[in-house]
Amino acid sequence: MKIKLGSTLAYKDPQASSLYGIGVVMGVTDSEYTILWSLRGSKRYRRSILDKNLEDVFQKGQDRDDLPKERMLQLGATKSPVAFNENYDREKVKSLCEALKKSKAQNAKKVADSLAVDMLTGKLTLRPAIKTTLRQLAALCNTQKSGDAADVAQQISREFFFGYIIQDSDFKQLEADKSLTSS
Repeated sequence: MKIKLGSTLAYKDPQASSLYGIGVVMGVTDSEYTILWSLRGSKRYRRSILDKNLEDVFQKGQDRDDLPKERMLQLGATKSPVAFNENYDREKVKSLCEALKKSKAQNAKKVADSLAVDMLTGKLTLRPAIKTTLRQLAALCNTQKSGDAADVAQQISREFFFGYIIQDSDFKQLEADKSLTSS
């Protein structure tokens, strides 16, 4: 099996396949492959090891339009941006937003409405309103009291950010910079 840039792959092992989803080859060098997995973000593999057992580990996938497409979002002023999946499952997020609206957690309905307006209507443009919505989503993900709302918010975050649960700390540096400029 030859892997080239843009090839789609899936693990042959059903357990690993359900964990990682479909992979898209993002880079091929003499020493490594870089594969973007739909459920787990980017992974790098040593090419010398992988070439020997490529056909045993992976199976070729079909070309599809809904494959993961990574975009780096700069939520705060930190130097480490967060990987965002531009081809997230909009229907799944829509149903999760409906479930979030039904929860009794504070700000849950407001976050669900904002997500429905900002994230489900088109391509994401990182405006201050969307940053505020994502910040409120991070706050819901970290709440311990509201059980159902926190679980749903974490599922939404995993869908947007390749399995990563967004946190308040992703925004902290931005606040520190604001306080420095205001004083």
